[in-house]
Amino acid sequence: MKKRILIIITTLCFTLGSFISGALAEDNEKLTLEKAIAMALERNRDLKIAKLNYDKADEQLEDLKDTVKYLPDGVYIPGVSSAYGSFLSAEANERITEKSIDNMKQLLVVDVKNKYYEVLKNNRLLKLNESALKVAELKEIQAATKYNLGIITQADLFSAQTQRSNAQTNLANAKTNLETSKTNLANIIGLNESFTAEDLVDDVVYEKGELPTLEALTALALSQQYDVWASEYLAEVSGRVQEYMDNYNVGKIDTKIQEVNAGKTKEKTALQVETLYLSLQYMEQAYKTQEQNVKTLEEVLRVTRVQKEAGIAINLQVQEAEQAYLAALDEFKKLVYTYDTTKTQLAVIAGENVLGVRH
Repeated sequence: MKKRILIIITTLCFTLGSFISGALAEDNEKLTLEKAIAMALERNRDLKIAKLNYDKADEQLEDLKDTVKYLPDGVYIPGVSSAYGSFLSAEANERITEKSIDNMKQLLVVDVKNKYYEVLKNNRLLKLNESALKVAELKEIQAATKYNLGIITQADLFSAQTQRSNAQTNLANAKTNLETSKTNLANIIGLNESFTAEDLVDDVVYEKGELPTLEALTALALSQQYDVWASEYLAEVSGRVQEYMDNYNVGKIDTKIQEVNAGKTKEKTALQVETLYLSLQYMEQAYKTQEQNVKTLEEVLRVTRVQKEAGIAINLQVQEAEQAYLAALDEFKKLVYTYDTTKTQLAVIAGENVLGVRH
């Protein structure tokens, strides 16, 4: 029955993959975040490997069923009982592998968001560095003019030239970082087609939601999160397996190890929840300040452009105003991207299903 279901799912995924690939081409090569997530869920190689591991675990479990079919639970029979312990371990492995696939899908959504937003961030950083280079070039021209007039020293001229050279280096690095982030995104979603950063749709918006208390979120995570469940389940299974091991003391030690690991996992999960929760609170406080800063610098840029047209301001002042605006906008957009991914990550840890959910 499980194999029939897997065959049906595989067929549906293949059909969905064909649709996605065609849709990308038909949609004027635009790649939305939702489309990127759907492509990753269908094409990601790590996810495919996890599904194959589940098939393997299922086959191994089937092979062991006949061996222990007639062994009463809790009865130790030398030789046969060790096989029963193997059966219990295989049963646990199959269940954990099955649940890990869903967890991997949830984490994949977070990973795709991070890599998608990384392309958008690096594209903005590229534009910021292009603006910075224009400013540096204008300042170098200005410095050369002042030097020829004897207003500044040669050291001042060298300083302007160095700033221009550094701006060129920063621009080159920004181009490299953008290409790297594009490659990372293409790899995780299985996209073989070439694309530019402009092909990505940047329509993410800040949507503040009412957060539960930290205590409530932590309790939810400790009862729902996959890693916590898996660690506790392994400790439980280890306790059952030890009854059928040839060396009972070794089994008892293994159980204790699993119990300690379960405790560590709970502590780690609680810390993750607290870290993400506090990050969200900080970003919510910073949002209005950064939003207002962008609006203010946008107005400064507008006024400076008007002044240039009126002959009051020079081109360098316009470029500097534009650079300040782009820098503020870059920081603001990074906050919006990070807020979205942090919310999604916290939802995953709290056991919520984020598949197909944007925010």
